[in-house]
Amino acid sequence: MVVRTTLRKCKSAIEQQLAAYQKLLARVATDQKVDSALEDFESLFFNNMVLVLDRYFRLRMVAGKDGNPLNEVEMLADSLMITMEFCVATM
Repeated sequence: MVVRTTLRKCKSAIEQQLAAYQKLLARVATDQKVDSALEDFESLFFNNMVLVLDRYFRLRMVAGKDGNPLNEVEMLADSLMITMEFCVATM
């Protein structure tokens, strides 16, 4: 029950963040002056979303040792927290 509640909360929080991001993109898509600022924002947004996902699913016993998505998020989050260097999201 706790796992389902956590999944529901996480899904809702992520959906809200992505909806806000999509709304931002829609409003500034026609303004060429904000492209550079938007690129900077996208990297920060991506990094923060990784940290949010890691926090929701920081269950080491569940993640295991293989290269599953939980492990990938954990490695990215650890890298962000330890080095304080940010990943650059490219589409």
